[in-house]
Amino acid sequence: MTSGFETTTKFLQRSPDRQQVVRVFLSSGADLNPQRELFRGMVDATNKQFRDWGSRSRSFVILVEDWEGHAASRTPGHVNKMFVDDATDSHAALVMFANDIGPGTQEEFQALLKMPEVQLSVVWMKESRQRGTARIKQVLELCRKGDRLLYEITGPPGSNGSVVALLKFIQAIVADLTKDETREEVLYELR
Repeated sequence: MTSGFETTTKFLQRSPDRQQVVRVFLSSGADLNPQRELFRGMVDATNKQFRDWGSRSRSFVILVEDWEGHAASRTPGHVNKMFVDDATDSHAALVMFANDIGPGTQEEFQALLKMPEVQLSVVWMKESRQRGTARIKQVLELCRKGDRLLYEITGPPGSNGSVVALLKFIQAIVADLTKDETREEVLYELR
């Protein structure tokens, strides 16, 4: 099963800060560490490409925020609170999962649902015969109901489809930040 979507408004609901920094929160479990590294590498390459070759009048930086950035600073009590705070303070959030959705990722997702100013995108990197746990089914049902939730079901982690989904997310941000001022819409489609 796949799902497509199209937005006829801006991808980023919250404007970047004055320095054109776009904060992206990356939410997933440790089972997707290779995909998390790949995403960060893609963002680093995008930042470098636009820094070296992009227009100075449209310069920007995409900053990835995730739990690895806080790994050394454990807080007493509710550890995931700082991740939820980072997620809800971001411009966009990418929630990825494969076999299941862990409690921390689910908590971040639930908090993001309450933040219409944060663009929320979900990617399920699904094995071919996988049916999905109750938590996955709940998240997908919320995605189908939400008008601002962008989601895609791809092949398993590392598949071409899963890699392309990460790239589409980054491209939507870049398209939003570099579009002509005269253009009123950014069309973005996931299939």
